[in-house]
Amino acid sequence: MKKIVSAVLVFVMMLSLAGCGISYDDIKGDWTAKTINGMTIDEYAASLGVDPSQATVNVNITEDDKMTMVTANGETKFDYERRSDGIEVKMEGKDEIYMSMAYDKDKKTLTYKLDLGNGQTMEVVLEKGKADMTPVQQDAQTQTDGAVEEGATEAAQ
Repeated sequence: MKKIVSAVLVFVMMLSLAGCGISYDDIKGDWTAKTINGMTIDEYAASLGVDPSQATVNVNITEDDKMTMVTANGETKFDYERRSDGIEVKMEGKDEIYMSMAYDKDKKTLTYKLDLGNGQTMEVVLEKGKADMTPVQQDAQTQTDGAVEEGATEAAQ
């Protein structure tokens, strides 16, 4: 009788642990910032005095353990390792953990914190989707075009 009870308890425990994991189908795909430090992107951008497209982040997580993060400063590529509650992110080709992202199954969000130095941290909550960063891309193209035109004018003189 004790063996049967033990076997049943082991089986129940295995089922409960299996339910604790996450489905990576839920995590892969496009993500964008929902909040930064508890503020919406519009509120966060206003606190910095910038356009919301300059204050947001887009993240793409692929099935092959790769992640790309796009901000106003450009694109950064990462590798990641799957964990029971999310992923651990590493700079592409490096072994040191850069940050951890926790997945909330109920809210369907990914959350990460970054150490900004001087005792300051930034908490970013991501939701499925992709923000329009067109104004940032247009600004970058305008600056590039202006530099090319300026260089061409100097060369012509």
